[in-house]
Amino acid sequence: MRSTSAEPAVRTRRRLIAASLVSSFGDGIYVPLTMLFIHSLTSLSLTSIGAGLTVAGLCGLAFMPVTGVLIDRFGGRQVLIAALVLRAAGFAAYPFADSYPAFLTTALVVAVGMWASSPSQQALIGEIAEGTERDRLLAWDRSLRNAGMGGGSLAAAGMLALNGNAGFIGAAVVLATVFAIAAVLVARISAVHGGDRRPEGTRGGYRQVLADQPYLLITAANFLIERELPAHVVRTRETTTAAQRP
Repeated sequence: MRSTSAEPAVRTRRRLIAASLVSSFGDGIYVPLTMLFIHSLTSLSLTSIGAGLTVAGLCGLAFMPVTGVLIDRFGGRQVLIAALVLRAAGFAAYPFADSYPAFLTTALVVAVGMWASSPSQQALIGEIAEGTERDRLLAWDRSLRNAGMGGGSLAAAGMLALNGNAGFIGAAVVLATVFAIAAVLVARISAVHGGDRRPEGTRGGYRQVLADQPYLLITAANFLIERELPAHVVRTRETTTAAQRP
């Protein structure tokens, strides 16, 4: 039976896509349930939960420059594994967050993992593919992430149908398991060959980034049209308003 050199690369891409699909399924469960999920597991007020999630989200966003440094030093694969493990640990801890400090700590862990996942995944794709193959892999990743989000949202609706806290506790278990599986799938990616493509002798760092004006303009435009965080905030506000109605 003939074996080709392309087989390891194909397995690498399949594992990456599978990890993306699994983690996006978890996102689909968590995003629609965020406020109700935490309120049910911690019994905290919706106002305090909203304030805590805002603080955790801002701290996670502020951690992004550190994420970039870690990706540059250790590679997208290692940082993505760490981000997924953080998310798995955070969701596993939510049922035991019986105080406000414990909730804030857990929310911060989840937020850092969430914010670090996307750039590390993009970096990993850049490490394992080039040219049109990279574009194709990015397209597959985005399409399957959308499908995973939809499937997760349907699963969230089913969990809401369960009586009492059973659905939310089940959601915590499923979320911890989903992100742990995604971390294992990424850890099995061994054919990362792209690595650091900078010419020998060149230096990177944020000074070089800040000097690249076209890149800064693209980044600013992308920030303005980014929809994931605003959509999450809108869902949170809608859930809070609905829960506070008599």
